[in-house]
Amino acid sequence: MLILDEAWCYLYVNRAAELLLRRNRDQLLGRNHFTEFPSLRDTPAQTELENALELRQPAHFEQFIPQLYAWHHVLAVPAQGRMVLFCRDITNRVRALREDAVRAGLRAIFEHIPAAVTLTRGREHRIDLQNERSRKLVGGQNVEGRTVANALPEAGEQGFIELLDRVYASGEAFVGKELALTLKHGVADTLEERFFDLTYQPVFETDGKVSGILHLGVDVTERRQERQQLAQIAVERLRSTSICKRCGLNSGWIAAG
Repeated sequence: MLILDEAWCYLYVNRAAELLLRRNRDQLLGRNHFTEFPSLRDTPAQTELENALELRQPAHFEQFIPQLYAWHHVLAVPAQGRMVLFCRDITNRVRALREDAVRAGLRAIFEHIPAAVTLTRGREHRIDLQNERSRKLVGGQNVEGRTVANALPEAGEQGFIELLDRVYASGEAFVGKELALTLKHGVADTLEERFFDLTYQPVFETDGKVSGILHLGVDVTERRQERQQLAQIAVERLRSTSICKRCGLNSGWIAAG
């Protein structure tokens, strides 16, 4: 609890407020609230306090103090020309809400990317987010919360977990073209070989350390098959042309004879 006078100077600071503001009461008593925390000047928090004092009505509001990197919920109660503040740290709640909002935004973006997109966290490559194309690789299941090794054991058996480990340890991205991945398909778990253009992009925290990996996989199986078919057609045409030329040459010899 804090008590401010009409000039917004501290008259009283209890122990809980000392911990919340990370200041000793002797450092605050008699000093101006907005001088000690200038980032609150000209903000909705200041407007709420001024209105509460002028209207003599309690006010609820939230404020962010950059110096403390903290969010506080404040109940301001005017009393006899003074302002009593009851403050509570809500940083974790606000941070969780913002992280949820970021996750929702990422999920919306991921769903519109024409590739299998997966975001994993930690050294064990635990799946944090995946889009619809990514879910198709695991039989349409939502495997968020599971590790890649658990959700897609075929990937581990074919060396992809080693690639993830290498990217996580080195912080260097991996890009592969037309990599073969044999997947279990259908109720009978029949094996199907697919080919992917694959990118593993490390995700860094503010301290520069890798915290996860963004997986981008484009299924190029049909493209590869079409190229192989075109190549086969070209070979067959070449062979057919060669045979025709030989036949024509032989016909000439026969006519000459």
